[in-house]
Amino acid sequence: MWSHVLEILESIIKVGAVLRPILAAPIPGSNGRIVILDGHHRWLALNLLGAVKAPVLLVDYERHVHLGTWREGVRVSRSDVYKRALTGRLFPPKTTRHQLLVRVDWEPTPLEELVPGCRDPCLLGGGGGQRRGQGA
Repeated sequence: MWSHVLEILESIIKVGAVLRPILAAPIPGSNGRIVILDGHHRWLALNLLGAVKAPVLLVDYERHVHLGTWREGVRVSRSDVYKRALTGRLFPPKTTRHQLLVRVDWEPTPLEELVPGCRDPCLLGGGGGQRRGQGA
């Protein structure tokens, strides 16, 4: 899992932006909590960069997202997804497959909008935009 997160991290730094938002949905009856449907690795990569914000597309899970699975013989329900999110026991990678049923045009989100002090993505070292070798 971490090797994929590092690949995404390198891609975000190289491009200087997050190209696709994290797909998320509100969890019914959870007092405003949300579940990440697609983009866990992007979320982790942004955390490693010290991001204080992330591009998120909040969707109506019931109406705008098809839930499938990548694994043959595995069945997953929306209720399962909500329960796992609330307990922190996430599915293994590539278990659920969420497909957005509506078209959404999205512009890349520049890193400087997400990471404090980020002016040059090539200088990021995971320290919230500080140059390598600089003190806190």
